[in-house]
Amino acid sequence: MKKVNLLSFLAILLVLSLVVLLAPADTSISERENRSVAKFPEITTASLLNGDFGRQFEEWLADQVAFRSEFISVSMSITEAMGVTPPVMGASSTISNPSTGSPVSPVDETNNAPLLGSDDNNQSTQADTNESDSNIDSTQTPVVERVKYIIPEGVGRYGGWLLSFDDRIMEVFIDNPSATELYSDIINQYRISLGENTRIFSLLIPSQFEFIPEIYTSLGDPQIETINAAYSQMVDGITPIDAYGALSQHLDEYIYYRTDHHWTALGAYYVYEAFAHAAGIDPIPLSEYDVSIHPDFLGYLFNQSPSDVIKDKPDTIYAYEYKGTLETSIPLLIKPDDNNQVASYHIFLGGDHDIFTIDTSVDNGKTAVIIKDSYANCFIPWLAPHYERIIIIDPRTYEGSVSDIISLYDEVDLIFLNYVFLISYATEIEKILNVL
Repeated sequence: MKKVNLLSFLAILLVLSLVVLLAPADTSISERENRSVAKFPEITTASLLNGDFGRQFEEWLADQVAFRSEFISVSMSITEAMGVTPPVMGASSTISNPSTGSPVSPVDETNNAPLLGSDDNNQSTQADTNESDSNIDSTQTPVVERVKYIIPEGVGRYGGWLLSFDDRIMEVFIDNPSATELYSDIINQYRISLGENTRIFSLLIPSQFEFIPEIYTSLGDPQIETINAAYSQMVDGITPIDAYGALSQHLDEYIYYRTDHHWTALGAYYVYEAFAHAAGIDPIPLSEYDVSIHPDFLGYLFNQSPSDVIKDKPDTIYAYEYKGTLETSIPLLIKPDDNNQVASYHIFLGGDHDIFTIDTSVDNGKTAVIIKDSYANCFIPWLAPHYERIIIIDPRTYEGSVSDIISLYDEVDLIFLNYVFLISYATEIEKILNVL
């Protein structure tokens, strides 16, 4: 009987292994989980001895499983059916006024801005907004106070790394000062290595968690303090951009998604304005762009913790196309096709790539090199009318040298664009150094 049990176990193991190795991999992983699929690791003596090969092989193998997305969905359904609460903090973003019983929203002390991510703005508001009159001095290290809110009493429930309101979900930010210092040190090394001929800009983007009522942000750490700490440790010759200040002026607009951790293209536009002023570029008004609308977008965070309530209130992706004369070697927008393909953040540049170049019809000899995470994907199209070429590098997967690339061109703007969560993870920050 023991032999039968052993042989049965080995047969099942063999069949499952063959399924994993021979069945086609799940092609929806990168879109559903918002990341690049792991590559088969290089076999070296060092990687075998220090364990890196084993860890990387496990990551690659996990991404080769057929029907991975379906298995995850079934697992989540079983978990919810068993009554296990997803790892979120639950709260209502519509809270009743204790005195009147009517619903109220937390607001900014200065401009009565409601919660971020409201999809109630109509299309004309999106399309007709002109260039904002921002007086941001982005040439100086920006140090601004955190936006304060007048808030009613609310009830929150802590349960993990996500915060869930009744129509939105977001990551909870935890500061890591040593990683922040490492990030600044690495950007400084680029300044020292590249010399004075390359202009360097740093854009650290806060998430919407930073701007929600303080009663909930107290569950994490202030992102503005982390951003200021990073900027204050950067050397002269690096221009920090006040993305926080640019975004905080538009809290009543649809600048963050409710079901995804990314900002919207509109949010990226306001930071593009701040960057343009610092870089000596005339920003193009929104009125010079056509808007296409792509509804029913359920983002990465929804996929991490599905909720029927949030599922019934999907996001809308607004994509902007320049009306002027501009040709690009690669499409800036990859729109869903006519077969009712689901809207995805991959509409911007087609998602993440280790490196690719966008050549434009702009004949000014200027090159933008962008070292980025996925937050940059909807920011980069705003830059296209201003540069002859844009070279986009994702250090998470790129294995070449940024210095070698920059040495090929004369007028180069090197732009680091990351959302603030990245600078809490030393292993991710070190990848930026690896491509220097």
